[in-house]
Amino acid sequence: MARVPVPQQGQPLDLSYISTLANAVNQLSEEGAALAQGNNFILKGRLADTPSSYKLYGAQVIAQEILFAAGTSDTLEQTVSFSPYNFSTPPIVTATLINPSNNKAIVSLKNITSSSATVIVKFPTSEDNKTSVSVMAIGIPSNVS
Repeated sequence: MARVPVPQQGQPLDLSYISTLANAVNQLSEEGAALAQGNNFILKGRLADTPSSYKLYGAQVIAQEILFAAGTSDTLEQTVSFSPYNFSTPPIVTATLINPSNNKAIVSLKNITSSSATVIVKFPTSEDNKTSVSVMAIGIPSNVS
């Protein structure tokens, strides 16, 4: 989409400029239909009595990869902080193993709060275990009500 030029100070807002603004807004609503529609981001969670709905651009997604260093324990645990981009309520969080050293490893989550989540990786043995985990949290930012 073409950028609308910013008017110069004192420039009269003529019909041509207003037309350019209207066309840009119309293009945005056509290209990003999800942005232009109503509350299409539905958040259902264990802490919400009723589902909440927001505009899609009101959602916040935090994604990161964490490395679990080699260890000799069959269970590795690490807390992931969402700070400074905390959520207003605990988000929906997923965790996926990336190239585990042992393909029978299991990943799980606990203690999910609006500011962090704990990732647990359990291996079938306590031999030199290491892996990476991709973590993604989706929810409503703390500054949106």
